[in-house]
Amino acid sequence: MTHKIGSTPAILCILSVLAVACGAGCFSADRPPEEPAPAPTFHQHTEGYDDRVVFSVIPYSDTRGTYVVDYEILRNGTTVEARTDAVFDSISQDTPIVFEVPRSPDDRISIEIEVRNTDGDVLHTSTTVVGPARQVPAGDGTPLAPAPGAAGG
Repeated sequence: MTHKIGSTPAILCILSVLAVACGAGCFSADRPPEEPAPAPTFHQHTEGYDDRVVFSVIPYSDTRGTYVVDYEILRNGTTVEARTDAVFDSISQDTPIVFEVPRSPDDRISIEIEVRNTDGDVLHTSTTVVGPARQVPAGDGTPLAPAPGAAGG
C-alpha cells in the first residue's frame, strides 16, 4: 500500500512522530543556560602624598560585584595591616576597593594584594611600593641642550 502525503494515515504518522519528538524535548522552547558573564579585569591606581598613600583597586565594570581579597600593607618593611579572605561588597568602577595608609614623608609604603571572585578565581594580583617623598630641585634656569647627534644639535 502506498501512502500519499495528503492521506490521513500519513498525516497521523507525521503527527505521531512530532508528538514523540516534542515530548522528548527535541523541539523545546527552552534555551540552554547562558554562560556567566566574564569576570572583570582590574587595574590599580596609586596616589602618594606627604601624609598618606591611597591604593585603589578598580574593576573594569559598572556592574557591582562581591570580591574576596587577601592583602598585606607594610610601612618601612613592617606589616601594619594584613587580612585574608576579606569580603568587599558592591564593588564597581565607581566604588572601588580603597586602602588609605597614613605615612610620614620618609616612609616607604607597600601593598601586596590578591582579588578573587566568590568562586575563588584569581582576578588580580599586584605589589605596589611608594617610596619616600622627596623634593626634586628646580634647577638653575639653564635650558637643556640637545644630546650630541640629535636633531637640532
